[in-house]
Amino acid sequence: MKNREIIKNDILQWAFDNFCKTSRCNGLNSESIRCNYPNEDLQELIIELLEEDKVSLIAVEHDINPSIIRVGFVSKEQQIEYVKKNGINDDFCIYPSKTYLIKHYVESDSVSRLPFNKMLKLGTPHNKILYFEWGVLFKYYSDPRYNFDFSDYTGHIFSSEKLNEERRFAIKTFGVGKNKNGEHVVAVPLSELVYMPSACQIEWYSMLEPEQENCSVLNNYEDVLNGCWNFKDTIFRSILKELSNINKLTTSIWECSFYRKEYIEDKPIGFDLLYLPTKKVYYEYVSLLEKIVIHNISVKFFDYVKVERKNKNGTFKGTLNCLKEWLLIVNKDLIEDIHTPLDQLRKIRDPQAHEIYMDEYSLEFFTKQDMLSKDVHNALYTLRKLIQTHPKAEGVEIPYNRTEGYLMV
Repeated sequence: MKNREIIKNDILQWAFDNFCKTSRCNGLNSESIRCNYPNEDLQELIIELLEEDKVSLIAVEHDINPSIIRVGFVSKEQQIEYVKKNGINDDFCIYPSKTYLIKHYVESDSVSRLPFNKMLKLGTPHNKILYFEWGVLFKYYSDPRYNFDFSDYTGHIFSSEKLNEERRFAIKTFGVGKNKNGEHVVAVPLSELVYMPSACQIEWYSMLEPEQENCSVLNNYEDVLNGCWNFKDTIFRSILKELSNINKLTTSIWECSFYRKEYIEDKPIGFDLLYLPTKKVYYEYVSLLEKIVIHNISVKFFDYVKVERKNKNGTFKGTLNCLKEWLLIVNKDLIEDIHTPLDQLRKIRDPQAHEIYMDEYSLEFFTKQDMLSKDVHNALYTLRKLIQTHPKAEGVEIPYNRTEGYLMV
């Protein structure tokens, strides 16, 4: 029988070779170790390798898929405690430790120009979020050879066969984060980047945010990656939900909906985080928001609540003026909370609808969009709460009792 040190070295080398040669940097399954080394001291040898920081361990109780380093390792103490408690069962995999990999990894020609593959080979978890300058997306949203989609703070990019192989790739998911200065950045899990061809990897790698540790991602995007779908609505979804709430109440009370159209099942294209922080794209969003929450108001509603729709000279009043007159009757103290934000939205939109302007790029347009969207959502939320005070609203079940505008962290 081999002595203890030889067996330890054999296991370590086996785990290292398995990790380096498999495309996904897989762990060495404990069942294989147990079958090849039916040694009563095997449990102690694994513990010694863990204590010497030569291997690391992922068990089923740590991660549903222990065969890859999906999110990282629990503490060394927890790994050792697991082996002491459970012995050498079939429910864990071992890996060369990050310390061991850094010391013994030899870069091959096949990964010398693949920086993201190298990160994986050095033990970086598959779901590790990497952050990139927002500009990394610019070439894809406008190039018809790429299928670029962005909605609810997440997106994907698929290249077409019209591109040569060195430009062809697929990113099935990317999200949104912020850097230390509060600026928007693109968040992509490492596992989505390792299948890029060399030219694309080098290009994306050059646009990594310099201080990765000071970047953060939206919590709901991390939840998606970890298999959870119970996350907050975006501010845009919340606005659309409040339209449905208001319509449910007004139809129940006055038999007339406040809004002509609802959009829950058919969210308008572009009603989302700006895909590009430019003045042009920002004002496209402002115009769309105005159409959804102001132009969409049904003028017939004001007939049902007894608001005169004509001025003294016979011209028709605008819907915002009608809304203000109704609020003066119902609760004038809420004009500032309900009417003013909508009136500000209209004022932002109007000048841009009638003038030619120079486009400009600035990350500040993200902030402007956040603030405007939050103000509009609050206005609609307050309007809905006001309508719920009507005696006939008692017992009316609205579709969405709670809406939250999930703004950027």
